Amino acid sequence: MPIGLNIKLMQLPRTDTIMWHYREWQNRHKTLMDPIASIFAWMRGLLHRAKLDGNDALREWCHDPEAACVEVIDRDGVMTKDLAVMIHGKGCRGSIG
Repeated sequence: MPIGLNIKLMQLPRTDTIMWHYREWQNRHKTLMDPIASIFAWMRGLLHRAKLDGNDALREWCHDPEAACVEVIDRDGVMTKDLAVMIHGKGCRGSIG
């Protein structure tokens, strides 16, 4: 395949693993999933696909989920623990959910 047509993304776990994490989250247990990282990884992959296909509508749409994540973090201060530690340091305390 020609250079520039390949992109490597994180491999998502099996669907039942995702469902297990979701159920753990619903029960207010800590999980290891990082939804913000997953959203950004998917959007980057879709952006690359849009570039390859010349799909301007997909390219424009991909910015909406990323912008929503940034808006919630900026406006409400709601974020995943890994981001909170990077911003506030290791001593920060988070809540589940």
